[in-house]
Amino acid sequence: MFRFFFFLYTIAPLIVLPFLAYKEQNGYFLFGIAFSYAGVLLAARKPKWFYPLPIFCIGFWMANGFSIHQYVTLFFFCLLGGFMFYQMAESYDQLSKKGTLENDEDRTKFSKENPNYLLEKMRQWQEENPGKQITFEAMDALAKGRSVRESDLSGPTLDDLTNKALEKVYRQNPQMLDEKIEKWRSQNPGKELTEEIIDAIKRNKQGTMND
Repeated sequence: MFRFFFFLYTIAPLIVLPFLAYKEQNGYFLFGIAFSYAGVLLAARKPKWFYPLPIFCIGFWMANGFSIHQYVTLFFFCLLGGFMFYQMAESYDQLSKKGTLENDEDRTKFSKENPNYLLEKMRQWQEENPGKQITFEAMDALAKGRSVRESDLSGPTLDDLTNKALEKVYRQNPQMLDEKIEKWRSQNPGKELTEEIIDAIKRNKQGTMND
């Protein structure tokens, strides 16, 4: 069943839309292919961005009437098809993988029961790839047991995500950092407080694979 839905959102637009463009003698129908794949990208990355679009289309139809020959209508249903069939494929894929680490729910349970599994995988990967920063996508790949691709390394690194999270925490609780610095001063009288030390205090010597 997964292959059927996969076919619908990957191959079917390349067959159906050129056929309709030829039948209607309208080359603009071919733009529907791009909208169909845009629906797939929305479903995979930003599904919440899709939901305002039906509201816009409903308003358009109320003002102009509904017709499948309208470009807005045609392209919306192309977008909807890519979005819907991708989600169906992913839902079926998760159900079919129940009981394996490929299933998100089971992987989460496995990670809780084996807290050092992913950490060791990440350390091993960094030893094999010196100089490369691990990203959330790369960590997800390691958790799933697959090899890390170059495309997995294009997103924000874990260090970036950690820094942003720490900045937010200390911005909301400035006294927390002040207390940590005062504690460090009391434990290290006479030592100079440098930016590197402040950064270490912020992170408690944790939060990155290099610490």
